[in-house]
This record gives sequence, C-alpha cells and structure tokens, in this order.
Amino acid sequence: MEELFHQLMLLGLSDNEARSYATLLRFGPLTGYEVAKRSGIARGNVYACLGRLLEKQVIVRSSEDRFLALPLPQFVALQQERFSLAAKQAQHTLHRLQESHEEAQVVSITDAQALLERCRMVTQEADRPLFLAGFPSELEALAPALQQAQQRRLPIEAISFGIPPAAWPEATEHFAADDIRSAQQGRLLLLASWPHGIIGVLTEDGTHSAGIWAWNRYLASVIGLYVAHERFTLHLWSRLPVAQKRELASQLTDLSSRITLAGLDPDQPLRHLLEGTLTPPGVSLNLKEVTDELGHHPC
Repeated sequence: MEELFHQLMLLGLSDNEARSYATLLRFGPLTGYEVAKRSGIARGNVYACLGRLLEKQVIVRSSEDRFLALPLPQFVALQQERFSLAAKQAQHTLHRLQESHEEAQVVSITDAQALLERCRMVTQEADRPLFLAGFPSELEALAPALQQAQQRRLPIEAISFGIPPAAWPEATEHFAADDIRSAQQGRLLLLASWPHGIIGVLTEDGTHSAGIWAWNRYLASVIGLYVAHERFTLHLWSRLPVAQKRELASQLTDLSSRITLAGLDPDQPLRHLLEGTLTPPGVSLNLKEVTDELGHHPC
C-alpha cells in the first residue's frame, strides 16, 4: 500500500488524500469512519480530506453516506487533462507577461539571405495576421513559408510590386514596381505580424542589401496599415468604371493622391515624386538612431 500511496502522490494527491483514495479503491464504498479506521488517518482529519477529494471529483458520495472511488484509469485520465490545461494556461500567461514587459528590440540586417531567413522565421512562428509587400522574387522565395502559414488558417495580406509569382498568386499587384525599385535602389520588402516588423531593400547582386527587424508594435502596426490600405485601394480602384478613374485622376492632384494613383494605374507617373532613398548609397543603418526612433522602451 505504501508504494501505491507514493504513486498517487506523484499524480497530484496529498499524503492523506492518497491514503483515503487508495483505501476506497481497495475496499470499495466506505463511510468516513471506515476510511479513517482502514487508512490510519485521524478521524478528525478524514472528513476534510474526503471533502477535498469530492471537490476534485476523485470520489463520489452515495445516498447511504458512503464514499466511492473513481476507477484508477479514469482518475489518471482526469489528472492528465488537468495538467495539460494548466500547462496551456501557464504558457499563455507567461507569453502575456513577456509581451507586457519585454523591451523593444531592433536588429540591423545587411545580407539578403539573412533578411529573407528572418522573414521566414517570423512567418513560421506567426500567430497573428501576416502583412507582406515585396517584389515577385522575394514573394516566390517566401512562398513555402506562406503556404504553411495558410495551412494554419493564418490570415495573409500580400502586395506584389509587379505581377505576382505563380508560387503566390494571391498577392495583389502594385503597379509602381519600376519606380519603387529606382527610388530605393533595390527591391523593397515589408513584412509584419504583430508585434514583429521587417523593412528591407534587396539589391540585384545582394551585396548592398540592408534592413531591420524590430520587435516593436508600432512598426508592425504601421506596416500592417500600409499593406491593408494599399490592398483595399487597389481592389476598390479595379472595380471603378474607366470614366470615373479618369475623373478622379484629374481631380486628385495633391502629392499623396498622386503617389497612391501611381500604384493603382501603370499610366500614372511616380518617379519624379520620390526623392531620396530608404538607405542612401554609402550610408549604413545606424542601429542607435533606429532604436531611438522606434522607441527603445516597453511598448
């Protein structure tokens, strides 16, 4: 019996609870007095112990005021279910605490493959909606990770600067690819899954590619809002009659509207509106400045 007591204690019962439960398993329905007598537990303690076992649903009480033990296999299954639920709740609580107290992180990335690998990592681990804007070559490289995320039923919003690749045809085509490539001197890549955000520019030879990955809610939100806004506008524009498109293009002459229209219509010029680049030639990303800009503080 002592060995059985020890094994039941490993399943989460106290010493007296294990003794009471084991006694009921061995001898069948008993009164509280009989449990105390057969288990060696003091009579003054046995009823409190039996009360706890009733609360844990390990035993039941009959109409004759006798106690009956749950069969051992059912008790083990019940404990496994409780442990599994407690583990999930603890993990969820820990994740929430980490999100609440962890400081923003910023990492500078100066290699094209490293930038893509970081995008794959965020995509594979994402449990929030994913927002992505990139050129067809980058979308094609990320397609396997995107397909896995899609199988997890993760919402994915994607923009392709140019015709979407066959590997990810769900992306919405943006029509200012050449202008964006010229202005940024490379292929712009944006990815966000809250609270992760990635901004990068990949050059043709890959040697001067640069970007940042940030564990930062603000950056992730900005990227997500940009992608969502562009996709909505592209879908809306494609549904308008040609005459209405021409009328809007002639009336909306402010800078922001002209930049937006360039992404909607391949006939709308953009290049002369874009000044400078994301990362000018010969200037490396300053990690401290980026960190200060994003806000190196709990967010």
